Parts: sequence; C-alpha cells; structure tokens
Amino acid sequence: MVSKSRMFLFSCGFFILGIFFSLLLISSRQPFLQITYFGFLVCLFLLVWFWNKSQKRNLVFLFIIFIFGVLRGILSIPNYNANHVINLVGKKTEIVGVVVSTQNGISGRTYEMKLDNYVGNVLISTPLYPRYNYGDRLQVFCQFDFPDVAGYARYLKTRNIFATCGFGKIEKIGEGGGNFLGRVLASWRLGLEEKISLLWPEPRASLLAGILYGERGSMPPELKTNFSNSGLSHIVAVSGYNTSVVALLMMVIFIFIGLWRRQAFLSSGISLILFTLFTGASASVVRAAVMAIFVMAGNYLGRPARMINSLVLAAALMLLANPSVLLDVGFQLSFLATVGVAYVGPIFSKNFIIKIPEFISELFFTTLGALAITLPLTIFYFGRIPLLAIVANILVVGFIPVLMLLGFVALLISFVSFYLALPVAFAADVGLRYIIWVSEKLSVGSVDFQLPLIIVILIYSLLIFWLSRLNPYVSKSKN
Repeated sequence: MVSKSRMFLFSCGFFILGIFFSLLLISSRQPFLQITYFGFLVCLFLLVWFWNKSQKRNLVFLFIIFIFGVLRGILSIPNYNANHVINLVGKKTEIVGVVVSTQNGISGRTYEMKLDNYVGNVLISTPLYPRYNYGDRLQVFCQFDFPDVAGYARYLKTRNIFATCGFGKIEKIGEGGGNFLGRVLASWRLGLEEKISLLWPEPRASLLAGILYGERGSMPPELKTNFSNSGLSHIVAVSGYNTSVVALLMMVIFIFIGLWRRQAFLSSGISLILFTLFTGASASVVRAAVMAIFVMAGNYLGRPARMINSLVLAAALMLLANPSVLLDVGFQLSFLATVGVAYVGPIFSKNFIIKIPEFISELFFTTLGALAITLPLTIFYFGRIPLLAIVANILVVGFIPVLMLLGFVALLISFVSFYLALPVAFAADVGLRYIIWVSEKLSVGSVDFQLPLIIVILIYSLLIFWLSRLNPYVSKSKN
C-alpha cells in the first residue's frame, strides 16, 4: 500500500517529468496536441477500469499526471504567429510599449517592455541617462536582434523575452502603466538604490544591493569574475539562503513587536511575497519563498512539512505557472543546492571521522553538501571548477545574516537621519570589504574543465540511487 505522502511525492515528480519530456523533445505544439489529448482520454478510461485494483489504479493515475505535465509543457511553447515579437528580429522598426522591469548596469541600463499589439516582451538597452521607470510608456525606433549565445537566449525565453534592441531612439510618451503594486515596489526599489549609493561607495554598494535584493547589474566585471571563480556568486543572487534569512527575520520582528502567532505567520507570508516580487521573482527566490511559506504553514497547523515534499511541490507549482523555467540554470542549481543541504550534508556529517565543534560542523557540511551536488551541473554549464569554493563559503556564509541585518537597519535609520545611519553603515562596510577580499584572494583556485551531458546525467542518476538507498532522511519522507 502506497502512503499518501509517497503518492503525493510521486505525483509531483511525474508532473515535472512530463514537463521535462515535452520541453526536451517537442519543438512545435500542433503535431502533438491531438496525440496527448487521446492519451489522456485512454488513461481516464483505464483509471475507471482499474478503480478497484489499487496498484494498477495508482500507476494509471501517475501516468495521467505525467500526460498533464506533457500537455502543460506543450501549451507553454509559444505560437509564433504574425503578432509574436520574434517577428521583429532582423528588422528596424518602431514599437510602443510599457516598461515592466528595469536592470542597472555599469555603463547603461536595460528595460523589459511589454508591447502593444504583440505577444511576448522585448529587452531594450540604453545609456545610463535619461532614466526610465516601471510603468513608463515608451516609443522606440530600433534594430531588433536576438543573442546567439545559447545560455543567455534560453534565460531570456524563460522570462518571455524574444527580441533585444541596443541603444535605439527612445521617446517617453506616458507614464503610470503597469499595475499599482508594481509601481509601489519599483518606487521602493529606487528609494533603496539612492540610499545605498549614499551610505556605501562602490563596489561595496553594489555588493550590498546584491546581498539584500539581488541587484548586481552595476557590480564591476572584475568583482563578478572573482565571485564566480571563488564559488561565491550565490550570495549576490538572492538565493534560498538569503530568502530563509529574510523569512526568519520577519518572524522575529513581528513576534517582537507583539503580534500573535497567527498574525506573525500571515504578516511574514505577505512580507515574503512582497520580497519575492521586489527582487524580480527569480527562480531561486520563488522556490525558497514557496518552501518557507509551506514550512511556516506546517508549523502553524501543527503538521511540520517534509523537506522533500515541500521542495518537489514548490517545483511543481512554479512549473505549472511557467514550464520554461525548468530550463533556467538558476532554477536547477537552486533546487539541487537545497537537496544537498537537506540530505547530502547530513550524510557527510554522520560519516565524518574527525570530531569538530558543532557550529563549525553545521556550516561546513551544509556548504559541502550544496557544493557537492551542484558541482557536476556547474561544470557542465560554466566549464570551470572553483577548487577553493568550500573554503570561501565557510569564510563568508556565516557573515551574510549579520550583513543583511546591518544593511537593513542602516537603511531603515537613514530614512529618519542619514548621520545616525553612518555608524551602522560603517560596521556593514567592514564586512563588505572582508567579503571582497576573500573573493579576490580565493578566486585563483579555479580551473577550466568540461563535462559532457551524458556524464552529467549518469552522475545524477547514481546520486539519486545513492540517496534513495543510503540516506535515512529520504526513507523517512516515504513513510
């Protein structure tokens, strides 16, 4: 008899597998829709036929979930008709649309625009000034193109962007577009950017913005390279770690100011949703926020959520909303890192011969678990091995919650008095200098290395088998 928990886990897994199958093998929706619908009807008939035979009924139900995943993946494939923005590629033309997101850079800015009378979005690159904001209505005359770099092109498609434009002729013809919440969050973000630039000099200002809410577009290229080569890029990408710190901080603050448990839970959940939207709703932040809300809800209801079930459910919900996010490198690495922290790290800790202090042990093995399970995919995508990543993370990760707290407090005080915020900002600046120093010194331990896709698949197949057989935590999740 399959338990409800295990059946739930398998159902989410088969849905994800169906989406993966559709995105991997299907390039056009039309030839496959009728076959998929027919398969779905056949499975419904089999489900009724085997209703009294639990094992066969469960297998047919899982196959129905798989087909549903395939169908969702097929329907997410764009229909490149005459109104799709991909038809702008290779043309020099004029478009009109609304800014829906902005990204700072060293020498310019990029704006994602939703166009009138077109399906899909475009990405516009501009100089630093004049500056446009969320909701501004722009008229752009430009030569449209699309990057031929596979990884970047795939990332843009996960954001529904199918055409790019560099430094065209732009005229602002209106404002107040988009939605009210988007305009409020964009205004808050602009206010924070101004305060950060006043309290900290570059590159520490960009580093703190990256740690707090993932804004790293204005970080110097050399600093980005150092973070990548030292294995510290995740701290400026609003990873699950940063989001979990925010969730814990919100709960502590709301309980401290006197809210009841239910009020603190609801307020923290709303705060996490706003934080996710504020940071741009990247894959890692959405995953961490969904999991954090599940865990808080489980604790509130007296039914603590199992880590693996929460993780797979978060993935399934994200893919239900946007199947193409499965191809996002950040999505893949984020989920793998969580598995590494929750399951691989404890195995290393349990079988480690030398006894070390508990606070060092927890940091060391959680870091080692995350790095170990993400390493094959990291090598496959980026072609480099950060040999000193575990050392860099041990030296840095423990300071991130402190830096986030100091940065948050300094910014909060600065809205009352700039001068009162300076001592707290100085304390945070010491930590920022330290992180930059560590990334610079340990970036030398990086070597070029390539792994073919078949080897990566083999490695993760063996890891899944190993975890399912040897990890007691996974076994518990099946009860």
